[in-house]
Amino acid sequence: MSRQPTHFRDVLKPMSRARYMIWRFFGGKRPIDVKLATGTRLRLRPLTTTDYDIAWQIYWRGDYESPRSLENVRKVVDLGANVGYSCLYWCQRYPACRVTALEPHPVHVNIMQGNLAQNNVLDRARGVRT
Repeated sequence: MSRQPTHFRDVLKPMSRARYMIWRFFGGKRPIDVKLATGTRLRLRPLTTTDYDIAWQIYWRGDYESPRSLENVRKVVDLGANVGYSCLYWCQRYPACRVTALEPHPVHVNIMQGNLAQNNVLDRARGVRT
């Protein structure tokens, strides 16, 4: 595992980091689009949602990193994909994989589709309302 960043802002590209810090300073009351250092784009809804917490767990804390090396991952099924941050992680981490993301909440499915589209992975990741 790579060296853990000190803050979530440390996983963002410089311009996104500046916008993110201003967003946090003013209470994160509106959605913000940020770009991770990996190039992945995320739309974070206001801090009253769980979006920030999920992005923090996946991209800062590394909750989805495997304790052992995984090679040639071809298929991921994401049960309860929320707004698709995990799908974006899988697509970035395993470039050859296809992701099927199941999510029961219709608003989350719509947001997930937007996140997948803005990252150009609709050919590899599919959100399904269950």
